[in-house]
Amino acid sequence: MPPTDVIADTTTSQVKFLIDLASKLPDVHLGEPIVEKLGNGLWELKIAVSNDGWFPSGTAMAKRNKRARPYVVRLEVPNETIVSGQKVNRIWSLEGGGTRKWYKWILQGKPNSKVNITLYSEKFGSETISTTLKTTTGGGA
Repeated sequence: MPPTDVIADTTTSQVKFLIDLASKLPDVHLGEPIVEKLGNGLWELKIAVSNDGWFPSGTAMAKRNKRARPYVVRLEVPNETIVSGQKVNRIWSLEGGGTRKWYKWILQGKPNSKVNITLYSEKFGSETISTTLKTTTGGGA
C-alpha cells in the first residue's frame, strides 16, 4: 500500500495514462462507397475500410496464427449478382494511423437497386452502410 500522501497524485497520473491509452485503440470503420456504372447492367462498387486509431486492429501474432477473430466485410446481395469479388472478406489486421484497405466488386444489377455493406467485429460490433446502384462521386474513408 502506498503512503496516503501520494495516493491522489498516483491515481491522477494513472487515470491520465489509461485515458490516453484508450484513445489509441483501433478505430476501424467503413468509408463512403463509390459506385460506377460500367454498362450492360454492370456496376463497380468500391469501399475502403480504415483504421484511424493508433494501434493496429490485430496483433502480429494474432495475424500469424489466426487465433483472434478478424473484422469481416460482407456484401449483402444475392450471390448470383456478384460478377467479381468476394462476398465475405476477412481482415486479420489493419495497421493504425489512417491505414485503408480497399474492396472492389463488379455487380450485375438494375439501376437504384439497394446494396448493403457490413463491417463486423466480435469485439467492437458492426456497422452497415447502404448504397444504391447509381454512379457516385467522391468516396474515400
